[in-house]
Amino acid sequence: VKAHAHMTVKKGDVLVKIDPRPFELAVARAGAELDATRQEVRSLLATLKEARVELAEAKDRATYYRKRFERQIKLAKRGIIPYTRHDELENDANAADDRVTMVRQKIQRLMTTLGGDPDLPVDDHPLVRAKISALEQARLDLERTAVKAPADGTVVTVPLVPGEQVTAAEP
Repeated sequence: VKAHAHMTVKKGDVLVKIDPRPFELAVARAGAELDATRQEVRSLLATLKEARVELAEAKDRATYYRKRFERQIKLAKRGIIPYTRHDELENDANAADDRVTMVRQKIQRLMTTLGGDPDLPVDDHPLVRAKISALEQARLDLERTAVKAPADGTVVTVPLVPGEQVTAAEP
């Protein structure tokens, strides 16, 4: 407590200083969480790119297996080859189609996690915006550890003593 009764103060003079260490730690923690979230978004974007390539490959593979299966059916109907491989080829075609569906679902999950727009700058993604807000709040809380005079004047009374415990939002 820097102020005392009947003390003359100027606007901005520090009247009371609260221990800033817990608030400094909160700023550091919020900064680290923001960095981690930015990295997480970058990682999700990289995974999305990989999944799009994976989808193209899966579609090509599905097209190949489906055509191969259909050719075998035509040849078997004409009696050129036996039906013995029918189930195996149909299973291959169905598995390739299922792979396309799974990769599409993976892309949808990634898009949802990225807030629906992967082209946004990293700091505009909802996950990052939430962490930026938390960091700004922690900085504001740290700034408020110094209670300053709102105007020039004289301190009438100081109801605090050094070491006294105060609660946030208590008048």
